[in-house]
Amino acid sequence: MNGLRSAFHQVIAGRPRGAGQKLLGVFLKIASVGYGAAVGLVRAYEKSALRSRALPCPVISVGNLTWGGTGKTPFTIYLAERFLRQGIRAAVLTRGYGQDEVDLLRRQLPQVPVYVGRDRIQTGHRAIQKGAQVLILDDGFQHWRLRRDLDIVLLNAAAPFGNGWMLPG
Repeated sequence: MNGLRSAFHQVIAGRPRGAGQKLLGVFLKIASVGYGAAVGLVRAYEKSALRSRALPCPVISVGNLTWGGTGKTPFTIYLAERFLRQGIRAAVLTRGYGQDEVDLLRRQLPQVPVYVGRDRIQTGHRAIQKGAQVLILDDGFQHWRLRRDLDIVLLNAAAPFGNGWMLPG
């Protein structure tokens, strides 16, 4: 599995090795165009039909513009710890794509509740009911329904805009 993951990382970083990885790169670039069009359509629909909803406390989203490797989860931990030291009750909301990230958040932040769920508005309400004063979205840029008060964009200094293609390329 690690070999496949490594090969995929080589392709998305724009450094394919061998014919198989180059072919995968071509496929992902084609898929990227389709993905970009789909995101544009969904975003247009959500802007018109599903106005974003605000929650009664500040919402901070930590995200990136590229796929993986920018330190979103460690930065989320840093923010939550800062709020905790200032006596502000924070909660982390995450989609939970990678269970290892959820486990890391819970291990590193034993005093900060971590809510996992697809619907960040629903998990945000639960967190607020339990006393949260600020919500931190780990990897929350793609969740447009929840109004955010602050978006923090993290970049990989070596390749700030990745390979120049929209995900999944």
